[in-house]
Amino acid sequence: LLYRLNGFTIHLEPLRCRRDDILPLFEYFVGKEMTTLSQDDRQRLVSHSWPGNVRELENVASYFKLMGVLPEYLKEAAPGECSFIISPEVKTTSDHDIVLNIIAESTLHGTGIGRGQILKKLCARNIRIGEGVLKRILRELEDEGFTKASLGRGGTIITEKGREYLSK
Repeated sequence: LLYRLNGFTIHLEPLRCRRDDILPLFEYFVGKEMTTLSQDDRQRLVSHSWPGNVRELENVASYFKLMGVLPEYLKEAAPGECSFIISPEVKTTSDHDIVLNIIAESTLHGTGIGRGQILKKLCARNIRIGEGVLKRILRELEDEGFTKASLGRGGTIITEKGREYLSK
């Protein structure tokens, strides 16, 4: 089915990388209501990270058309909150070691830890990476035999080889 539907592929960068497209797209979605958008709201739209990409922008525009204001979550992140920022796709040993340490600390009782919890613990350490980067790191740690990922809600646990690596 994929090969039938995948007839013509267009590769676009995510919306967070195309900041100049945010306001014109928003205007396309809201139409003449764009004139009621304040300068602060425009700045919020441009500075948001848009993890949901254009679909999220379209939903925000629909909310704006109905309610006349932007959703609350678009306000600047409060101190202590974390807005996930995609880090460069550069493999660094320290990122891998930090994630492995978090998994080791969280799997002392034999239960796994999920990606969401790992992201929260990274955020608490002021390390901001995206879920895609974390998936890559977890996959590489599993390929090296340091972790084992369970299907479903089992999460990721550290292996004996991973514990030996951390003890060195």
